[in-house]
Amino acid sequence: MTLTRPIVLVQDPDWERWVRWCNVDQPQYLVNSIVDSLRSLYRASEFDRPVIALHHATKTHEAAGYVAIYPGAFGVIENWRCASQQGHESSGRIVDENEDALEVEVEIMAKVLGELTRAAKEQGAELVQVITLIDPERLIDLLPSQKFVTVDRRERVIGASGLSAIATLAQMQLDLDTSSIATKLDRASSAFNETSSLRFLPWSSLSKQTALQLVEQTYIGTLDAPELNGLRSTARTLEGYANQINAIEHASWAIQQNASLIGCLMLTKLAISRDHQPWELTYVGLVPNARRKGYARPALQFALEYVKEKNENTTNRRIMLLAVDVRNKPAIHLYQSMGFVPIQFVQAWVG
Repeated sequence: MTLTRPIVLVQDPDWERWVRWCNVDQPQYLVNSIVDSLRSLYRASEFDRPVIALHHATKTHEAAGYVAIYPGAFGVIENWRCASQQGHESSGRIVDENEDALEVEVEIMAKVLGELTRAAKEQGAELVQVITLIDPERLIDLLPSQKFVTVDRRERVIGASGLSAIATLAQMQLDLDTSSIATKLDRASSAFNETSSLRFLPWSSLSKQTALQLVEQTYIGTLDAPELNGLRSTARTLEGYANQINAIEHASWAIQQNASLIGCLMLTKLAISRDHQPWELTYVGLVPNARRKGYARPALQFALEYVKEKNENTTNRRIMLLAVDVRNKPAIHLYQSMGFVPIQFVQAWVG
């Protein structure tokens, strides 16, 4: 069954109301944190409307969703919700078991997501993204085989909206304070200091043009979400890295081997909470002729040593996070050999 009348969407300047409505099933402290973060985005943004909320209401359904446009002209559809007069409700996913009612809700929410994508691009977003968490019960040994059990209802809405699934990402974590990891890293550090021929040049020492060219070279033939190549300008991507809303510190280097620049390494310290401030491996990449030569391991070792020394006197646990395309088997093997473990899997969609 489909709707017999057009789906009318209203753009409401009171975006905060709909952010709270879409996150009604979340703890209040978390909703307040989301709203505060978006307020900060609004104050600092170059865009007129960096947060856009769309609302739909009829006698049978009420629905809404919102998109945030972050520095670097990067839009993220963060959440949406649909509620029907029959008491069925969808917060990010469809929960009505009646197939006809399900089709109606899919149609409504697909329209909301599609219009949010269009509105964000009209504001200047180069790319709009949705990230969905993959239920562990739907995984079949995902890292080696990259298979799913089923397409869930949330993904059904996103697919119907016109967004495309581009990559499944493994989000991984390393706790540098775990004794076994600390011992492994100390041994690796000694070997690194004795054998590495790499130099790490501060990113600020590069001209803007050299920096852009180096990053673009590392994109060539990449195994990490290659579908993104050409969808977003390199300058905007770097702008996004440098201006993350919850970032409190950045550190970036160009990787040099002999006289040649062969890659780049970028770290970001995130303020998740006062007691949880992990470092993120934001980006690491090598130019094509420097791959499969053993340079990635010392680059990663350098990053871990930096985090260890930078946080030597902190009471917080020293955590490193990263996300990697599950198709990038060489990178996953390297990360796992260094002690990183997967903590969840997500699907990335873009429009």
